Amino acid sequence: MAVLNIYHHGKQVPAGAVNIMRGTIFGNPYVMGPDGTREEVVEQYRRYAYKRILEDPEFAAAVKSLHNRDVCCCCAPAACHGDVLLKAAAWLNSLNKE
Repeated sequence: MAVLNIYHHGKQVPAGAVNIMRGTIFGNPYVMGPDGTREEVVEQYRRYAYKRILEDPEFAAAVKSLHNRDVCCCCAPAACHGDVLLKAAAWLNSLNKE
């Protein structure tokens, strides 16, 4: 699925999409500027999310539930932590398949 930009949808999360912005369980705690460039904060989020998936079953289940869903943030089409979440959701859903 895709990372959608909330500003391209009238500042609304489109029907069926999941809000992943700050203030949600999926929000990126790292901020461009103080915490680094866009690429650096996305990489920081990737490490944060992987660790949290391993340690927090509720977070892991929430990420897994994003599989085959659109997610909505304010970054797309630029690099976004949503890209990390979609890859993590696909990975989690690929585990334990026979």
